[in-house]
Amino acid sequence: MTSTATARRGARRSATRAARSVWMARLGRLGLGARGVLYILLAYLAAKVAFGQSNGTTDKQGALQTVVRQPSGHILLAGLAVGFGAYAVWKLMIAAMGGATWAGSDKTSKRVIALASGVSYGFFCASTIALALGSSGSAGGDQSPVDLTSRIMAHSFGRAMVGLFGAAVVVTGAALAWRALSGKREVTLRLVSRSVRRRIDTLAKVGLTARALIIAAAGVFVLQAALAFDPNKAKGLDGILKAFAHTPMGPWLLVLVAGGVLAFGVYSLAAARYAEM
Repeated sequence: MTSTATARRGARRSATRAARSVWMARLGRLGLGARGVLYILLAYLAAKVAFGQSNGTTDKQGALQTVVRQPSGHILLAGLAVGFGAYAVWKLMIAAMGGATWAGSDKTSKRVIALASGVSYGFFCASTIALALGSSGSAGGDQSPVDLTSRIMAHSFGRAMVGLFGAAVVVTGAALAWRALSGKREVTLRLVSRSVRRRIDTLAKVGLTARALIIAAAGVFVLQAALAFDPNKAKGLDGILKAFAHTPMGPWLLVLVAGGVLAFGVYSLAAARYAEM
């Protein structure tokens, strides 16, 4: 009798784990796909800046505004919101329970990264829903980081806090670049041909490194804001890309950045298709 009840409980637990795994896989694939579309749009906006054709903000909000201006844009935006929400839930579930395919000794760092990503995309999902419903949502651009930096600096230890945060962002960007170049990935690929795996790995290295360098650049600008005691030096993605345009390499640097962002978007779509969830 006892053995029968134990077997039933074991079967129920196995079924629950299987169902959870299936839903986690669906959430992950949907979320990675939405992330891929977002970064492809960002690459398009960055390329427009490189060729002097931009008349809006080159950040995630700018990408959403690009979508909403298209025919049936609000419907497309609602679909992206679902994808961003799926990505947020998937990452938060990974942060809470871990990943079934993880290997190695850096599981804690992966959970921390998943938590930060899940929270970030949760807020982004909310702003996407607001825009889809017709609200102006966040203004995007650089004003948000400038305002936030200004408010923090108004406190007695604000300048030091901003400096420490900037340094932490730079270190995070450097760590993510190292992970990208050393072959560490957020997902494990299923059994695919060697040529497909090689192409996806190349996209991952280029794309993840480009994203990491943009994150590090954001940290550098925050550090400059702290050192100069000038919150206007803090920049979001839009300001970072436009600052790149004023370097000696000018548009060519932006073209390289746009290529890296595009690679990250295509990698995300490939991961949605080929990842072992």
